[in-house]
Formats: sequence, structure tokens, C-alpha cells
Amino acid sequence: MKKLFLLLLFVTSVTFGQIKIQPIKVGWPEKTATDLMVRVLPFETDSKTCGLYWELKTDSKETLGNGNIYLTEEEFTAWAADNRYIEDLALCRLILTRKIQ
Repeated sequence: MKKLFLLLLFVTSVTFGQIKIQPIKVGWPEKTATDLMVRVLPFETDSKTCGLYWELKTDSKETLGNGNIYLTEEEFTAWAADNRYIEDLALCRLILTRKIQ
């Protein structure tokens, strides 16, 4: 039970906000995605890897696409304390570009 509590505490602290991306046309009918949301999927405290859940969204927060990305052991180890690493990894895997404000 203690392990589950620690896991829930950890997971709630690594949900990312919306990442602004360069607009991209998605779907049929075609709509424009402008945001990427990334959330770490639950994992055990002794895990060597984890998964990410992502959603592509419009300016009005409509979800246009979603899915999972799984980190390799090397990527999981490289994550360390820098959450921007996870954002950049998701952007790279999805072939998206962060919008420079």
C-alpha cells in the first residue's frame, strides 16, 4: 500500500501542461493542432522504463489525436530531474516542433 501511495504521489507531480507547438494540420476534416499535452503513465518505483500518454489539441482544447510513447531504459535513465527532457522526447517522437514565443 505504501508503494502505491508513493507512486500516486509521484505520478500526480509529473503531469505536464500544454506545450505550444508549431501549428500542424491533422485529421479529416482537417483541423489545426496547436498544443501537445504529455502525461507520464503510472509506473512502479523500481521500474527501469515508463510510458507517456499524449494528446494533440486545438486552440479550443478539442483533442485531435492521442496515443502512448514508451521510453527505453536509456531514455528513462537520462530523464533524471529535468522534465523538459520528456517534453522534448515526445516532440521528437511525434515529429513536432515547439513554438518559440
